[in-house]
Amino acid sequence: MDEARTFGALRLCPDPNGFGGIHAYRLERGLISIADIDPTRSIPAIARNVLGGDVMADDRALILELEERYAEATNKSDVMEFDDLFAEDAMLMMPDRPAVISREAIVAHQREFFKSIKAQIKSIVAEVEVHETLVYTRGAFNYSMAPKMGGEAVVMRGKFINLYKKDEMDEWRIWRSINNIDHPHDD
Repeated sequence: MDEARTFGALRLCPDPNGFGGIHAYRLERGLISIADIDPTRSIPAIARNVLGGDVMADDRALILELEERYAEATNKSDVMEFDDLFAEDAMLMMPDRPAVISREAIVAHQREFFKSIKAQIKSIVAEVEVHETLVYTRGAFNYSMAPKMGGEAVVMRGKFINLYKKDEMDEWRIWRSINNIDHPHDD
C-alpha cells in the first residue's frame, strides 16, 4: 500500500514510521494501529478483519437513507436537497426527455419543474450493490404529479437505477439516475 485509502468507516495508510505495516483509522473512533495486516489483501478483507464485520453494510445503510432523502425532496419540492444529493458531474435520465447533465443543471431543472408541479413519489429499493468506489441501486416507484394551479394528477409506475460515487469530501452522491415508466398494455 503506497497511499492512504478510505473504505466506508475505515481509512488505511502506510505506517508513517516506515516499518512496513499498515495503520487503520476507524474514522469515527480514532486510531487503531494494525502492524500485521498483509498489504496484499483486499481492502474489504482488511476492513472486515479490523472492524469485525462488513464495512459495506454501513455504506448500504447510508445509501438507503440517501434514497429516502431523494423521495422526501421530491415530495416536499425541496430543490436545495437535490443540490446536496447529486454529484457535480451527475446525469439525470428521465423518460422521453433529454438527459440533464451536471448538478447545476439538475437543480435548475427541478426548480423550474416544482414551480408549477406538485409531485409525490413512493419508491422501493429492491437491490443495493456496494463496491469500493461505486454503488448501484435498483428499485421501483409509484409517482404522481399534478399542476399546482389545479387539475387532475397523472399517476404512473416505473423503475429506476441509481449509481452513486464518492465526491472529493468522500461522501456518496448520486452520479447517474436513470428512470423509466411502465406503460400499461392494451388488453
